[in-house]
Amino acid sequence: MVDFKKFRYRKKIDKFLLVDTDIMIFCDIKKEFDKFKDYDFTISFEQSPHCIFFNNQESLIDFCKFFMDIYAGKNDEDYFRIKKHYTDLKISNKLGGNVCDMTFFKLFKSKGYRKIFDTTEIINGSTYDNNINCSFDNKYGYKMRFWVKKIFWINRLPYCELIEGGKKIKFNTLHFPGSNKKYIKRIYYHKQAVPINEAVMNFCERIKNKIKKILTNNYAY
Repeated sequence: MVDFKKFRYRKKIDKFLLVDTDIMIFCDIKKEFDKFKDYDFTISFEQSPHCIFFNNQESLIDFCKFFMDIYAGKNDEDYFRIKKHYTDLKISNKLGGNVCDMTFFKLFKSKGYRKIFDTTEIINGSTYDNNINCSFDNKYGYKMRFWVKKIFWINRLPYCELIEGGKKIKFNTLHFPGSNKKYIKRIYYHKQAVPINEAVMNFCERIKNKIKKILTNNYAY
């Protein structure tokens, strides 16, 4: 925290955009800040910080203090909330997952400490991608091509089509988490993310595994 304060004061940084390295940007970020000027910062899908517009330093400091207080034992109530989240994932529901930055951002937003905007909302016909392989970004559903969003290239910019109504929405960013990073090169060349040959191979592999499972079950008797 001390080093960060020195850095921001020395550089006189107030407003800034923080993006993950698996994000592709298709907009004028300087202009996009105007959309969020009435908010302290943004997150995606109620929790993800992969593309954050910060409008002031104080909101980041507040979040860091919130984060550190929980781990330092100065906030028992939220510590037990975090612990319950972990337990529900690992034990109760037997699911994968863990406590991560998204867990803290979601909890911080729910506490109402700061005015936070969700970038998956549609403003003036455009939005920000939560995850390239998720059909639903918050309350909006988009058409898919295989297991990723179907991209419509209009004037070399990516659009996705809403399931309800069929309206095409411009995507200011596309997010390629995990193994989806391999599709960044294809999107750079304005292609669909998943090539046909990969989709065919994936389909054949699933059929093969299904047949193998059936045969294994039959031999078990």
